[in-house]
Amino acid sequence: MSRRMPGASSDELSAVRDDVAREADATLDEWRPWLRRPGFAASAANLAAYVSLRRHDLRALQPDLMTLGLSSLGRCEARVLENLDAVLATLARLAQTESEAHRFPDPEAFFAGSTILRAEAECAFGPTPSGRDVWIMVTLPP
Repeated sequence: MSRRMPGASSDELSAVRDDVAREADATLDEWRPWLRRPGFAASAANLAAYVSLRRHDLRALQPDLMTLGLSSLGRCEARVLENLDAVLATLARLAQTESEAHRFPDPEAFFAGSTILRAEAECAFGPTPSGRDVWIMVTLPP
């Protein structure tokens, strides 16, 4: 497998990011009438972006990103667009083509989705048990 230059990966990923943002906006417009909690808007937007991202086949792009030491985009559930922006900014820096269009996300914005996810999980399941960062949910038939 040959590794392509960061610019080629950047062009492909940039096109994916543009598609994801456009598709997510359209999906969110469809969902908006059903959003009842104003505080859920950011999570709904990220979910729409996640659904859109998963509609794209990233398998050809992922090895290129991984060999550069970058995210394979496999674990970006809580911050889809921010993760895409961070990878694009890194690719631009590697290719020495940095511009205003390729800026790293603000760290607070980057981790906002994780913070919201944690708060919602604690609301649903209560505080995490001592010594663990996960909850265990068991479902049983009636």
